[in-house]
Amino acid sequence: MVLQTPTDKGPSSKQLFIVVWVLSFVITLTVAAGLVNHILQSSPFDVLTDYSIQTVDEVTSDRLLITGVKCHDHDGPITIVGEFNWFRVIPPGYGTSPVSGVRHDVLPGCTTAQFENDIPQAVLDINEPGDVWFITGTEWPIDPDTGERGEPIVWVTENFELVE
Repeated sequence: MVLQTPTDKGPSSKQLFIVVWVLSFVITLTVAAGLVNHILQSSPFDVLTDYSIQTVDEVTSDRLLITGVKCHDHDGPITIVGEFNWFRVIPPGYGTSPVSGVRHDVLPGCTTAQFENDIPQAVLDINEPGDVWFITGTEWPIDPDTGERGEPIVWVTENFELVE
């Protein structure tokens, strides 16, 4: 008696079809997931351009008048929100807590504006003749489409002394 072994004909066309379909499905899902991730992780709203150093136009016993130029390259008006701090340069080592809630609505391009800043009581209390100060802040554009904060930018005033 002779034993016959079945001949190996390889996978059937139905099996190949299933394998190709599953691989195509997995590749399509992977590409789709990558695209969704890219869309969700897109870069933040980055429209603010470098601000020049803001000038101190007037110092009185209780406030500063500052002129600043703020620019953005969005094609429509935007809202900018921010916060700022006072820092003593001479002698160094003192800074105020951030003041937040600053909000400006600005048109496209560059806007020159004057800002009136009340001198914080803590600054008046610690100030001595000859002390040198500056104010710095961080501002974020608000994306008009999403309402989310975009990429921040930092601004700074020139150094100044308070009047006695």
